[in-house]
Amino acid sequence: TNAYFLIFLLTLLTQNAYLNFETIDWDINSYLVASQNISLSNLPYETQWESKQPLLYFIYKLFIYLADGNLVMFKILNDSIIFILSIFLFKTINREIQNNFLSLLGTLLFLFLMSTPWANAEYSEIYCLLFIVLGFHNLISNSFTRKNLFFSGIFLGCSLMINIGSAILIFPIMYFI
Repeated sequence: TNAYFLIFLLTLLTQNAYLNFETIDWDINSYLVASQNISLSNLPYETQWESKQPLLYFIYKLFIYLADGNLVMFKILNDSIIFILSIFLFKTINREIQNNFLSLLGTLLFLFLMSTPWANAEYSEIYCLLFIVLGFHNLISNSFTRKNLFFSGIFLGCSLMINIGSAILIFPIMYFI
């Protein structure tokens, strides 16, 4: 639990450096605008063409709703995904090498790489990574039952419904299975 608190503290220190800036990339702005259509009872692709898969816009709309339209709160909610990914990364590394210090170093490297302005937590790849990690962690933590394979498949399918480019990471996981 001390490691989780340290990861939380490191997430706060590394991810909140750019909270006072508007969104840096045009992708995030266009996702925010496209997600607003969902509140107008429009489905993705119904009134305009979108560059990503439909699940991304529903997740964005959920975060916009939870943040009550506040961009800073929206960014903090996205930073919580980075924290969740860091916890799973720590647990996975620690499972393999059984060394808390090295697991923490690997997690710290991930947090530092995600703290730069060009690695915004709002990108679709981060959402994909969350579902890929959930599917992968379900596979390595449990036995290979039909139920676990089914839920891992659901998680990996959700990743594809956020960004089709995540297939590049899903194929090695399918090979692992």
